[in-house]
Amino acid sequence: MSPVLPAHGWQWGLIALLALGPGNGHLLVNWAHSRVSATLAALTLGAVPLLASIWAHFVFGEPYGPEHVAGMLLAMLAIEGGRRAEVRARRRAQA
Repeated sequence: MSPVLPAHGWQWGLIALLALGPGNGHLLVNWAHSRVSATLAALTLGAVPLLASIWAHFVFGEPYGPEHVAGMLLAMLAIEGGRRAEVRARRRAQA
């Protein structure tokens, strides 16, 4: 499955507007539901706390240590494992 990219420059502007506005991440997830499974979208939302912890470190000076990095790696491995399982399931369904 190839990635779907905006065909026009103004569509990139809309994506930037959505990314900069608060709460629009949920709109993007809802838009993606027709393109990915609900399971994969839910797994990907697991990255939200990871990204929030990084921003908290840079913006508010929250502590960030090796245990945080280990937790991030575990969560990213789980997301990637879910993505791979999704690809395998789609291939089996198409066969």
